[in-house]
Amino acid sequence: MSEQRDNEASVIYEANPQHTATVQEIRERLMKMCGGHMHRFVRVQTIDGHVYEGMILHVDQHILYLQCTIQDPRSYNSRFNAILPLVLFELLVITLLL
Repeated sequence: MSEQRDNEASVIYEANPQHTATVQEIRERLMKMCGGHMHRFVRVQTIDGHVYEGMILHVDQHILYLQCTIQDPRSYNSRFNAILPLVLFELLVITLLL
């Protein structure tokens, strides 16, 4: 029965091999670049236009972990640290802050 369902399943999306190779190349380049700037303060802009500032804590093959200080808008002077996991291939700009 399971084999019958597998034969009947239709693919709804399949990445173009060239696109896949490009994404893998970009991801590898970003991972090396971010790894060389560990514990440095950066500004990161995503492809969706979100901008974050913080310190690079860790990077792996898929995720950049950025430590940010966030202001809670619901209370006066309530700041806390958060670690944002950002997907490498969604990053548009990374700027080193001095």
